[in-house]
Amino acid sequence: MAILRLARQWIAPISVALIGIAISCAAYWMADRLDERRVEGVLEFRTEWRARDLEAKIRLSGNAVENVAIAMAINPGLAPDQFARLAARARLGIDHVNALEWAPRVKRGDVAAFERSVRADGPADYRVFDVTEDLRPTALTEREEYFPVRFDTRPNGRSLGLALGRFDGRRIPMEKARDQGVPISTLPVRPIGAPSQQFVYLLFWPVYETIEVPYTVGERRNRFRGYAVGNYDLAALLNTALRDTPPILGSIRFSIAAAHPSAPAANAVAVYTPESGRVATGALPADAPLAGGTRVTRHFDVFDQHWDVTFDYGPAAIAELRSNGAWGWLMAGLLLTASLVFYLVHERGRRETIEALVRQRTVELERTNAQLQQAQKMEAIGNLTGGMAHDFNNLLMIVIGNLELLRDDIKDNPKIAVLAEAALQAGARGAELTRRLLAFARRQPLEPRVTDVNALVSGMTRLLQRMVEENIKIILVTGPGVWAVMIDPAQLESAITNLITNARDAMPAGGQITVETRNTHLDEDYAALNPEVVPGDFVLIEISDGGVGMSPETLVRAFEPFFTTKEPGSGTGLGLSMVFGFVKQSQGHIKIYSEEGRGTTVRLYLPRFSQSAAASSPADHPHEATVTNGSETILLVEDNADVRRVVSGQLAELGYKVMEAENGPAAMKIICDPVVPIDLLFTDLVMPAGMNGHELARAALAVRPALSVLFTSGYPGHSLREDDRLKDGEQFISKPFRKQDLARKLRECLAAKS
Repeated sequence: MAILRLARQWIAPISVALIGIAISCAAYWMADRLDERRVEGVLEFRTEWRARDLEAKIRLSGNAVENVAIAMAINPGLAPDQFARLAARARLGIDHVNALEWAPRVKRGDVAAFERSVRADGPADYRVFDVTEDLRPTALTEREEYFPVRFDTRPNGRSLGLALGRFDGRRIPMEKARDQGVPISTLPVRPIGAPSQQFVYLLFWPVYETIEVPYTVGERRNRFRGYAVGNYDLAALLNTALRDTPPILGSIRFSIAAAHPSAPAANAVAVYTPESGRVATGALPADAPLAGGTRVTRHFDVFDQHWDVTFDYGPAAIAELRSNGAWGWLMAGLLLTASLVFYLVHERGRRETIEALVRQRTVELERTNAQLQQAQKMEAIGNLTGGMAHDFNNLLMIVIGNLELLRDDIKDNPKIAVLAEAALQAGARGAELTRRLLAFARRQPLEPRVTDVNALVSGMTRLLQRMVEENIKIILVTGPGVWAVMIDPAQLESAITNLITNARDAMPAGGQITVETRNTHLDEDYAALNPEVVPGDFVLIEISDGGVGMSPETLVRAFEPFFTTKEPGSGTGLGLSMVFGFVKQSQGHIKIYSEEGRGTTVRLYLPRFSQSAAASSPADHPHEATVTNGSETILLVEDNADVRRVVSGQLAELGYKVMEAENGPAAMKIICDPVVPIDLLFTDLVMPAGMNGHELARAALAVRPALSVLFTSGYPGHSLREDDRLKDGEQFISKPFRKQDLARKLRECLAAKS
């Protein structure tokens, strides 16, 4: 009984002790593992920092060569003493540059003359020579051009006259530097006459006839002047880069290759060891990481060469970073209880759940914010371009109108007539550019009709095929029962034509363009990812090509006006912008999917027209008709005096009787005079004096119900309905307009009213 009583007294303390010991051991083990991970993180951080520091310093060492290159581009006729002073300033504070050299471009037939000119300024025994593969001087071999070393800053001038580029090790980097317009280095090479254990690192900086690098490869080759060459001692370069940095805990092996090797440490050309405290080249110790150590490799590209830097941290270096925290946890853990451990585990799980939810919400907010910023940017650009259109169109109206009036007066002078016609065509192109800007700004006047998309696209097939090269095939896939849409068919045809043109330009080698139509539905999930989309039924027009595709950076800016990836002069950068503005103005949605090398797909989503109505045929393209004059009386209302004078002259030449008014109240005085005959009111939409074009028309029709009305504006759509669509029955002509267009529109208005 005594034994049982004693056992009952000790069973609880023993149980608590056993649980405490178990928890303490677990805490010790966990702390030890966490400390290992911390040490690994420290080593990773130090390795990453040192690799980035090495990359920056190696890149910075090229500044000396760049300074020489700039000086030779400005003044290639430097004398030897001038070059020596230039090189001394360029390499000031850089003790790992063996030499700075200048190797001009010399044609094969100019070698003798070049040698004579050098001898006149410098060494009397100067000659151009080649070297053998074992770096012994030899006679010059036949090549189209040579790059002999003209200046060499070393006292012995050991490279003077050496024609660089005979062998691939130097020739290939030289040609790449010339064609790409960027500095290119060689792999580590043996210098002429140097000890067998030494490696040098050559940097070729291309020099052209100007400081700016020519735009194309052909221009670079034609305007190429020579190379500024930096000859670096590889060991000294690396020692300098490692100097004045935090203590290095282990050895470092450096591998330099054209591409990433499978075993970079085994191919090292230089090694740093803590024992020596320096980088050595030549005969290197074998690649054998210390047992119990850690190896970390980082790589980077500098001057077109791939560097692999392998860090070996031995057991001693790792032990130096370890802490004694695990033992502290062991002692403290003896005081813990099982309930506390459970609480900590529970709290840890709850914290991770909350953090996961916060990260998810943050990603969603960032995506939504990016979409909002893009939409605001596009809206701001649209407001800017649309706001400029009114004044610009008025200016074009004056230019085009005066040129047309002038052209009619100089028909008997062919020389001046040609000049006037050229200026007139330029003005017309300016008007077209403004129209495209207005399309992007969603302020172009639209004439929507219920349209059969399948019929419209099918009717364009032959026209589209004529637009592309013979090696490009257009495939049309029309879906069954495609819904009707309310759209401006002429603008839709223009949008499709723009997209086909872009697809054609993306396939210079030919290929296939697919145009597909079908019904689709955009749900709430899609609208959540694209806030401007209203869920519902849409007609999809999809245009796909197998061209070069777009990079993510290009894709983000694809809809920006004037942004283009084509060569200068090959495009205005307004094609996709116009399509974007037209689709948005039509309450639709546009999406681009593209990958470099995989092609591009553009999807136009047009809202389904739900009312019952007969779909119209594809857009009618107005043909040039004979200009018909008239004799009716027209009241012209325009607040801009220059525009009013030009339009009045056009109307007079067309045979009409013209009365003028500068604003709405002045026009109403004429309209209210019953003695004055008026057949048509031709008024600007945007006018001062408290009465715009619509208000004037309503007041005029109240006095003269039979009066015909024609609106115009340099800012299409400014005074129209909010969705920028013309009201049924309203006649409108956008500034700037040609005289024949005005004549045709006037006859349409007068004929419609009669």
